Amino acid sequence: MAKVRPGSSQAEISGSIGGLTYARNRYGSYVRSRSNPVNPNSPGQISVRAILAAVSRDWSALTDAEREAWIMYADNTPVRDRFGMEVTLTGAAMYNRVNCARLSAGLDTLDAAPTTFGLPAADPSIQASLVAADAELSLTFDNTQEWAKSAEGRLLVYGGPFKQFTGVSGGTTAPTSPATLTYPYAVTAGQRVWLQYRILTADGRLSNPFRVGPIACGAGE
Repeated sequence: MAKVRPGSSQAEISGSIGGLTYARNRYGSYVRSRSNPVNPNSPGQISVRAILAAVSRDWSALTDAEREAWIMYADNTPVRDRFGMEVTLTGAAMYNRVNCARLSAGLDTLDAAPTTFGLPAADPSIQASLVAADAELSLTFDNTQEWAKSAEGRLLVYGGPFKQFTGVSGGTTAPTSPATLTYPYAVTAGQRVWLQYRILTADGRLSNPFRVGPIACGAGE
């Protein structure tokens, strides 16, 4: 479904309408023909649908008090939409937002809403380098942040078309920075790529997405 942001002279559109897809890159807005996936039942899509179904079932099983707590947290914690505008989610949408990320990171769903309002801020220390020869990604981060001090804290990392492919887990012993990760997409020396990351704290606060890059891929040996 397309999202439209009205403007004084023209509307900003993101998403698909009919056979057209509206998007934006570093050069501005553009329109392309909408393409349907060749395999609508890819492993990734099957996994996402399973996660959404599981979270929906878990929301239905919450007590009234637990749902009210999520509504309270959502009302006091605006998030950023694809245009960078702040929006207020419903309690159910906030529960889905947090717990889909937790399940994707290998954690269980969290029934108790965060009692601290707001979202984690960006980590200004994050830097990355990528070697094309072995797809080795070196990610530097601040391992004194809250997420790094808990076994259920995560630094979630997204690449390519901003699909989550890995994460750095927190613990009673903070993870070592930089972390060495494997980039899952084919890259060539000199190519520039962007990464995206989100911070997930143990109590369920999930940051807005933040970008890192462009990263120039080194040749390696």
